[in-house]
Amino acid sequence: MASSSNTWSKEKVAAISLFWPRQQEIGNVIKGKLINAMIQPAGALNNYLQIVNELPIANDKKGELTSLYYTAKLSAFNSACSYTLFKELIDKVIGRKGAESKVGIFLDAMREWQDGSDAVVAANWGEIEGLDEAVVEILAAQQHLQGNGEDTVDAKEDLGPFPNPKSALDEGFFEFDPIQAETELPDGTSVGGYFEGEILKVKVVKAKEAKSGSGIYKMSSKPRGVALIMNNMFDKKKGEKRINSPRDGCEHDEKYMGNLFQQLGFNTFVAKNVAKDRIVAVMEKYRSLITEEMDCFVFVIMSHGQLNEIQMADGNSMNIYADFLPEITRKMAPAFSEKPKLVFFQACQSLEKKKKFESHDGSGQSKNETETSSVDHVRLFFPALPADVARRQSATGSRFIYALTKVFMEQAHEKHIDGLRNEVAKVMKNMELPPGFERQNPKMDILGECDKLYFNPGL
Repeated sequence: MASSSNTWSKEKVAAISLFWPRQQEIGNVIKGKLINAMIQPAGALNNYLQIVNELPIANDKKGELTSLYYTAKLSAFNSACSYTLFKELIDKVIGRKGAESKVGIFLDAMREWQDGSDAVVAANWGEIEGLDEAVVEILAAQQHLQGNGEDTVDAKEDLGPFPNPKSALDEGFFEFDPIQAETELPDGTSVGGYFEGEILKVKVVKAKEAKSGSGIYKMSSKPRGVALIMNNMFDKKKGEKRINSPRDGCEHDEKYMGNLFQQLGFNTFVAKNVAKDRIVAVMEKYRSLITEEMDCFVFVIMSHGQLNEIQMADGNSMNIYADFLPEITRKMAPAFSEKPKLVFFQACQSLEKKKKFESHDGSGQSKNETETSSVDHVRLFFPALPADVARRQSATGSRFIYALTKVFMEQAHEKHIDGLRNEVAKVMKNMELPPGFERQNPKMDILGECDKLYFNPGL
């Protein structure tokens, strides 16, 4: 129920989120109320350029807004024109700041225009259904962050819009909700603990300074981008036909990848049990969450597979190079054509099933298609070499995701992506294997031109 109070404190109004990709109707209501409050006082247009100058957006975006202002001025300002100008201003901020877009950004920009700031605070925000509860959660999260003195990225950073991080975007497609393990890997414990049932507690170390310059991708947007984790679990429900063996332990992989990329600064989403005929709809949903200001794209696919193939939840296969990559790269917005795209696979690359003590992510099917796609700025990460299986345990998840999570959370603050990949290989190579277990070596492919990529976590 909407709040009956018509007046909120300035702190509470400042905490109102403007980023609602899953609930656009609420987002539009909030944005409309903010615009109306800003254009209500006398002198709104006279203060427009000052507000633009104070906003935390790129100079080229400020230039676009300034050009719009002078174009509108030549046509003579009116109320409709004012609304359009301020709407463009708000949209530019949302495009730049993503989940960090809050009303407080505009209150800060209007500190020299008291009438405008007062009008925004005085608007009846409490009449918007559910907004009161959302802001209470945001303020609580902010207090938590202010009290965190550790030199690590807090798990509550960059959670995206509130109030309901679990609400469904679509059936089986939802925003990742961080769940931290109760046990943390003790200092000095070798990664051989993977076979002893050790559960990682994901805690990404913050970078001390951002890496940038020639030959290095820009990685400073907030959020960094959107990470989508597709987890085909093959968990047969009552009355359903078994497609393949259940991927026991994959819930650990999903938790590791979700917490990792969320703490690395990505808005993170999960799509479960995706059939081949649903992949287009899932990717359309994913692309709707991307803004042009974001710096990077991450896609994690966890399923059964064979060489160059991924098995979907309905049992049908997709060729990685001919079907999958074009869907997640070429069909992206043009703004991402020169930006880095990271694709992580947890799926077997074997030609046939092998007898193993561990479970693995093979499909039992194989085709020999190896078509390539015209893609660029792409790094592919595979858990095993061609013709090998991707091993997994029910108690700790997959070897590859376990090692990758540990390396990235501990070293992403100082190493670029290729160096991290080398460290993952070392960790997997040095695992203390129980009798009868075989080693597993990861593989990385670079498609087209690729620069160095530093995540710059926490900055």
